[in-house]
Amino acid sequence: MELSSEVRAAFDAEIVTTREREKLPSALGAVVADGKWVHGIAIGQLDLSISAGDATVDNNSGIGRDSVYRIASMTKSFTAATVLGLRDDGLLGLDDPIAEHVPELAGLRSPTTDSPPITVRHLLTMSGGMATDDKWGDRQLDVDADTLTEWFRIGATFAHPTGTAMEYSNYGYAMLGRLIENVTGAPYDRVVTERLLRPLGMSRTAFRRSDLPAEAQVAMPHHQVGDTIARDDSGLLDHGGFGAMGGLWSSAPDLATWIQFLCDGFPARNGDDHGPLSRASRREMQQVHRAYEPPDVHLGADGKIRMIELGYAMGLEIYSHSTLGKIATHSGGLPGYGSNMRWVLDRGVGVVTFANVTYARARHLADRLLEVLVAHDALPPAHALDSPLLHDGTSRLVALLNRWSQAAADDVFASNVDPDEALARRESAAATVVEEHGPLTVESVEAMSATEGDAILLSESGSRFKLEVQMTPTIPSKIQQYRLIELTQPTDSTGAER
Repeated sequence: MELSSEVRAAFDAEIVTTREREKLPSALGAVVADGKWVHGIAIGQLDLSISAGDATVDNNSGIGRDSVYRIASMTKSFTAATVLGLRDDGLLGLDDPIAEHVPELAGLRSPTTDSPPITVRHLLTMSGGMATDDKWGDRQLDVDADTLTEWFRIGATFAHPTGTAMEYSNYGYAMLGRLIENVTGAPYDRVVTERLLRPLGMSRTAFRRSDLPAEAQVAMPHHQVGDTIARDDSGLLDHGGFGAMGGLWSSAPDLATWIQFLCDGFPARNGDDHGPLSRASRREMQQVHRAYEPPDVHLGADGKIRMIELGYAMGLEIYSHSTLGKIATHSGGLPGYGSNMRWVLDRGVGVVTFANVTYARARHLADRLLEVLVAHDALPPAHALDSPLLHDGTSRLVALLNRWSQAAADDVFASNVDPDEALARRESAAATVVEEHGPLTVESVEAMSATEGDAILLSESGSRFKLEVQMTPTIPSKIQQYRLIELTQPTDSTGAER
């Protein structure tokens, strides 16, 4: 993927303007594709408490594409992927009650006696019903194991009965962290590192700053009060019991690797399926499992609907974009940091944004950066769905329309076609088209699924037709419904319609 100088300039300008307007100590924005940094800039200071000329500290002098920030709740996608991997290994089931694997939660009860047991799936999809806890949860990253066990033993306060609504829960992801530890017998951070980070080569991603490479330039946390921005070391809490909900540090190039790994789950296909997580599980992570009610609507600068938040997947959110289709995303916010990652599911392109001030609106910056790419038509086309079955069915149907025979009709059509509309009427309609326009040929087939799509047909006279086709679920699959629509009239040598 390559971006023109015009697109790069517009992209960079958005980051510069946002940093100045929101008084961010530093800001990073990048376009990523195919697991790589395509373009972006990192500007500002990683630490306002030291001067650039301080020879004793090197943390202020290397801001760039490899700079490391705390990515907060973006960690949840790594937790979800680890749980799904353990499921794939047969060590747990998503519909297992969480207390089956975390006995510490045996006393966890939904507020009504008719609610179901809280399951692993409920926690992954934010369906457990426990009260939203961002402000409180963000200060619990380093909670010790004994304290967390005691909290688990006591239970939780619920906003909704389990399984009835989406309610964002950091506490629920802390429970999943304990689940991972109990099932594997190893510390959560080690399991995620060994199962995901190391195999993917994400060397600048870790749960502890001490585990980052010595040369890593780490953004320090800052807090803004009025017009004053100062270092805030409360954002440097070490990894602990709540790390599964938001403890990771990472860089944009490492997240490019993660985004590409998740994107590669699509489309479903035959062939080698190398880990560290199956493609099917990666697709499962990126599908809506709990809808937002009502969905939040994002408007563009023109006042038109640009994106609709559809719902929560597993450690990710899914949006519908007016022109791009499905987008997977997650934000991260902690004292001292704000971050966002998002990617277009069927294009393999994403955006990453970082800032080092408390709850920086990195999501809004990512929105605007994506819109820069849309406005300049800079994104690659969507991956086309290919269906040999649909191509074959369409070709056989067009051959029948061109030259009708009862034997061919019996071979092409499912049993419902004749009673839906008599074959004699269908044969007559096809004959009229061929007589007026000449034989039809297939110009293209656009598949909406493996068994349904639209074909563009070209006639001998130059007219174009759309052929809508739907096939049966049986083997062999046959045409159960079709519709032929004329799109254009042929023209004479002067360009006028005949």
